[in-house]
Amino acid sequence: SNNAITGTIPMTLAKSKDLIALRLQHNRLEGTIPDIFGNMRILAQVSLEGNNFSGNVTSETCKSIEEVGAYLATDCAYDFFPPRVNCPCCASCFGHFPLQNRVPKCDSNDEVRVVINHDGASLLKAWQLNQAYSKETVLHGGPYITDSDIQPFPYKACVSRMNCFELTVHTLLNIYFPHDHPLDFEITYNNETIYDNLKQENPIINGTIKFGYSTHSKTLRFGKCDPVEVFGREYLP
Repeated sequence: SNNAITGTIPMTLAKSKDLIALRLQHNRLEGTIPDIFGNMRILAQVSLEGNNFSGNVTSETCKSIEEVGAYLATDCAYDFFPPRVNCPCCASCFGHFPLQNRVPKCDSNDEVRVVINHDGASLLKAWQLNQAYSKETVLHGGPYITDSDIQPFPYKACVSRMNCFELTVHTLLNIYFPHDHPLDFEITYNNETIYDNLKQENPIINGTIKFGYSTHSKTLRFGKCDPVEVFGREYLP
């Protein structure tokens, strides 16, 4: 991403059967989005926003994306009518009026959840989960007036494991409880807890934690944000 790449997406990419992530966002690419994903059986993310694409994402492309549960994003927001790119299967549509409501059903490998315990929820002002580098908001919540505002597992999103995230928490705990009284919350990925605030040696009261792609486990891990290898080159997620 952000490499000032021009031209169109080459059809030769269709031969890349082992491709996991195609991150071409914020370049100068143009033309239509080609049907090249049919043989990519482990594809997790296709980010194409911030370019000059036009036309329709074909039903064949959508079928390929949906079969593997990949995340697809491009400039399909309704800044203009019709939008620059018509994409019925995009998880995110970027533009001046971005859309995040067309999120595909997550498979068992790409769901992240922020779980907040009822106890002390009324002291939580707000929290926000962002992609670490693009700063795009993935999830957010608050402010909460009472503990009853928190529902079990209400905050979840489909994400790519090939990424890096920051969770920022703002509470009133340092005002009402000046001593050690951290908020009870967890982050889970693929139904596995990757961060439990109460189990940390230094749990956060107000602040930010980072988690992301781990080259060792090939999934998301707390405190990790390893580069991703694509075509022999390493890129930060």
